[in-house]
Amino acid sequence: MHEIMALIAPRAFLDLSGLNDGNPLVRRQRVLALMKIMEVYDIMKVPRNFAFYVHGCGHSVKHESRQLIYGWMDTHLKPPEATKTHLITKENEKPVD
Repeated sequence: MHEIMALIAPRAFLDLSGLNDGNPLVRRQRVLALMKIMEVYDIMKVPRNFAFYVHGCGHSVKHESRQLIYGWMDTHLKPPEATKTHLITKENEKPVD
């Protein structure tokens, strides 16, 4: 399975999974497979395009997971100008008619 998942590289890929979700025999193997995928992204010199988060909340997506997902999507799916911050000062303000 990790060989197929690695074909996503160099495109952005985030994997979230519950360490205590699913078959106990598969849980450890999933983490090891994700480590192999991380190596592929390192070899391709795009390590920032891959991340995984393994939590202990089963199949649910808790607040921390959602925050991670939203940040990942902002970073990798939105154009840079959409997430760029701007300093607003008096001289940058436009006059109101």
